[in-house]
Amino acid sequence: KSGVLCRSIRSGWVGVRSGLDIEGCWKATSCLRRTGAIIPHLVCNSAYYFHILASQMMSQYLLTCLIFLPVAAALVLLAIPSAYKNYYRWIALGVRLVQLLILAGVVQQYNLAGGLQLTQRMPWIDLLSILKVEYFVAVDGLSLPLVALAVFILLIAVISSWNVTDRPKGYFALLLILTGAIIGTFCALDLLLFYLFFEF
Repeated sequence: KSGVLCRSIRSGWVGVRSGLDIEGCWKATSCLRRTGAIIPHLVCNSAYYFHILASQMMSQYLLTCLIFLPVAAALVLLAIPSAYKNYYRWIALGVRLVQLLILAGVVQQYNLAGGLQLTQRMPWIDLLSILKVEYFVAVDGLSLPLVALAVFILLIAVISSWNVTDRPKGYFALLLILTGAIIGTFCALDLLLFYLFFEF
């Protein structure tokens, strides 16, 4: 029953987005009216749109998300008052789990034929045509296993540090920043960018 509901909702939202599948829209509406299943509706709808977002919009930015997601989470964590210190470890763990999902997307899109893949390259610093720095990241057959190893090891680090009580905000924030720096070091293909990630 839930499978039929999910298929109906998906077809309905495709109809809404395209403006063509009126029958699909009607099926989704009538199915929800008959079952009254609001929670399955929200779950199926969220999963469907997350899949679209991940596959169509984020596929070319997977490495950037993998690098800077923990850094952004560290900034958020630093803004949380100490009265909510129990949330620090949960934020760090949640970021690790999201990174596992992103890593799965990277592995899925990687072609075993080799070469630089999932490349993202854009100009960053252009100082009077003397110093040119690019944001240039990619993975190949050597760096991808290192990135995967870093994600798994740092997940274990968060779990092993679950009972840390001495300044947990700073501890988990630095651990998140360290994650982005390590992964960035493995993915950077510009010398200055590599140096910045390495020094962090």
